[in-house]
Amino acid sequence: MADKGIAVFKGASEVPLYSSDVCYPEYQEAYFYYLFGATEMDCVGVIDFATEKPILFAPKLDRIYEIWMTLHSAEDLSKKYGFEVREISELASYLNNERKPDTIYINKGVNSDSKLTTCHPDLSQLGLSGEIDINSTRMHDILAESRVIKNEEEIDAMRWASQITAEAHVYSMQNIKPGMRECQLESFFSYYGQQQYFTGRVAPYISICGCGPNAATLHYVDNDKTLIDGQIMLADQGHSLHHYTSDVTVSFPVSGKFTQKQANIYNLVHKCKMAV
Repeated sequence: MADKGIAVFKGASEVPLYSSDVCYPEYQEAYFYYLFGATEMDCVGVIDFATEKPILFAPKLDRIYEIWMTLHSAEDLSKKYGFEVREISELASYLNNERKPDTIYINKGVNSDSKLTTCHPDLSQLGLSGEIDINSTRMHDILAESRVIKNEEEIDAMRWASQITAEAHVYSMQNIKPGMRECQLESFFSYYGQQQYFTGRVAPYISICGCGPNAATLHYVDNDKTLIDGQIMLADQGHSLHHYTSDVTVSFPVSGKFTQKQANIYNLVHKCKMAV
């Protein structure tokens, strides 16, 4: 990495719900949250390699917006996150006059599963000197590898996510009955996580709740059919903690009790899995 290099990252922005006057629930971009832990929208984060310190640049809204939302100053966010926070209007001056980096690294890469490009800042509006090298090839590989290797705190977060997910599955199984809808299983799962652990409004992925033949569809998300006594229910659901997600699939009889035939099939499948 360049001696006078810095890295600049773009956080998530609000996404409008088509042409309506509301937005989808806010959810921070994964790489940005991994580095800065900030949940606020429309922020830019900087990591200075010389000082090894982060700076968060956050929007400042006019006081009139206090009518509609809670406003946080840079000082408020600095106390919340424990590192330096400035107003985003200062970003151009910071880069051009204060920091003057030789190289700016941005996190630009392609997700190998979705084929979508990562969220990265548009630096063209900041009036940067033509002498600054903009590197868009190195940072993504470094961060992708870093996120694969978990430290103890990350492992604890993953364990908690799995604990919450397991408890929510048990709660769902204890409450469903024949005649309910598949979506009610999804609501039990979400309810438990939010009531017991404040897991938030945004699920890490859409719940798959398929009864009987519906379970044969790999990514079944209709979740609108009736639960029929005598059929097997499949629930593929997960909760997350600080963006660390647990993904657990369970299968169980809608009635709450296996028939002998179902038990024989279940035991056979379990033996095959153990053999593999």
